[in-house]
Amino acid sequence: MKKAFKPQASSARSFGGSGFGGGFGASGFGVSSSPLSWIGEPPDLSNISDPNVGVAFKNLTKKDSTTKAKALEELQQYVSAPDQQIEEAVLEAWVKLYPRLSIDSARRVRQLAHNVLGQIAVK
Repeated sequence: MKKAFKPQASSARSFGGSGFGGGFGASGFGVSSSPLSWIGEPPDLSNISDPNVGVAFKNLTKKDSTTKAKALEELQQYVSAPDQQIEEAVLEAWVKLYPRLSIDSARRVRQLAHNVLGQIAVK
């Protein structure tokens, strides 16, 4: 008669106490606590006074990289205008969208996102 393999569930409990990955401070599949996480709620665009900037931010949430690149070019023009003051709502929306844009699969989107961030930092 063969002995059946019995998994050692007690070893996981004794190691971390909270199941898979619990001993290393990992959040598992829970919500990330960082406000800069690329997984998060979409930004609130209702406080942005310029409707064209609001549309550009809305287009940054789309999947198509061409749409994102065009929206980033519009934002770059908005931010680089010499007499333009960047409002707080624009900065809040940018902080929520930048982490995902910075790791986008399209090189042009990543490049434009970094350029816009640089121009925001100069202001």
